[in-house]
Amino acid sequence: DWWDNPDDWTPRMVLDPNTSSLYAKLCNKDEVTNQCDFRSTVVLDEDIPCDGECNADRSRWRISMPCECSIDEPRTVRIDHSPNLAPVWYEYVRQPCIQLAFPEDGHMKTVREIGADSNYGNKAMCADTRLPVAGTACCDKNGQNPIHICVFKGDRVSYSTSEERCAAYGGTTCAWSTVPINGGCGTDTAYNQGSYSEDSSPGLRFLWSSQPCSMSVQISPDGNVAI
Repeated sequence: DWWDNPDDWTPRMVLDPNTSSLYAKLCNKDEVTNQCDFRSTVVLDEDIPCDGECNADRSRWRISMPCECSIDEPRTVRIDHSPNLAPVWYEYVRQPCIQLAFPEDGHMKTVREIGADSNYGNKAMCADTRLPVAGTACCDKNGQNPIHICVFKGDRVSYSTSEERCAAYGGTTCAWSTVPINGGCGTDTAYNQGSYSEDSSPGLRFLWSSQPCSMSVQISPDGNVAI
């Protein structure tokens, strides 16, 4: 997923200058000028405490930052460092790692597009439940009326975090077929943004479903394996 306008659409966490250790690291305040001395790249050399907790909601406008302790992974963070200067943005870059193409048994669920249109947004695939790769869709206690909830726009979490968020919201994860568009959380891929194109419109593409899934494997005569 992607966004084409950072001011209106980009996923972001807004850091609190008074309480956030991450803000302090990124700001890198100059003791002489008392102003932030921003670096183009910042590598955290130690674990730092997160700042603030909040519950996910269907309207991110009702959520009061800071919420650093309530997310699985940041996307971009915004540094409001001066009332007279434009904010500074940092993008989170994951550490290089290996992710297996075939998760172990018991660690796969379906992630789906929201099914907003008969000709658009109906793709689905298997995903590793331990990875923050999709947004949260919750149903009521009867498994009906799915909605998309988030902490910030474009918020991606693991399946267990989705379960916890839905429980806190008074609902449950479910095997939904369509979810209403939620512009505040980012599932408006085919509407109001960019060109109407199945694979090029910006926005959050996938939400977690409780539907189990499995992968098929193709093995070629030379021994190569494909999904």
